[in-house]
Amino acid sequence: AMGLQVRGMHQAAYLLALFALLSQVLALLRDRLLAGSFGASHTLDVYYAAFRIPDLLFATVASLLSLYALLPILSRLEAEKEGSTVGFLSKALLLFFAVMGAIAAGLYLAAPYLVPLVAPGIESEHLVLLTRILLLQPILLGASNVLASLTQMRHRFLLYAVSPLLYNLGIIFGITMLYPHLGMAGLAWGVVAGAVMHLLVQVPFFLQEQGEVSQQVPMREVWRGMREVLALSLPRTLSLGAGQFS
Repeated sequence: AMGLQVRGMHQAAYLLALFALLSQVLALLRDRLLAGSFGASHTLDVYYAAFRIPDLLFATVASLLSLYALLPILSRLEAEKEGSTVGFLSKALLLFFAVMGAIAAGLYLAAPYLVPLVAPGIESEHLVLLTRILLLQPILLGASNVLASLTQMRHRFLLYAVSPLLYNLGIIFGITMLYPHLGMAGLAWGVVAGAVMHLLVQVPFFLQEQGEVSQQVPMREVWRGMREVLALSLPRTLSLGAGQFS
């Protein structure tokens, strides 16, 4: 049922609108729980400040492999050779994890020096810890967006629409269940749990496609496609990065 194919434009629009509304309701509940639990406190300041570096990583690196830029490239590949989209995405994901992993590792080590720059005046022993945990978030969400390009291309809009709900549910789980046992680290692990679910809900469909229709794609084609994706994504990435820097 989760992999239901939605062909009609109106049905897809209604489905996405409904789940966008449900996601906003969950986001409202999430923010209400944060406000009700912590108020305008130092704890909440630390929590929000811990997102600065991970969000910057997502905006400036992960967004380069945007699903909006991937879709036209995947459509071209599919037209040229049926089943090549999954082979291309498999190698693109490996490149994505390698690049994001290396940058995140560098930021993990540099966190004690970077945190005072992005969150001046907020002194907390937990801020570096939360920042380091949340560095997993842009990697997971970025990989999920790569897989989402395939689910959208195949009209599996339910998989795409349910991902934000699971992300918010993970954050709510962190607030209500993990924080009482793990303290502030529990809030960050709740975010990571939400990002894991955001990704995992799309993995079975990707593996199914990989087993059924996957075709090997030469690395020269992968590099060609990646260059096209980066050229399309760069203006959007610059805009997102500028917003984060400002």
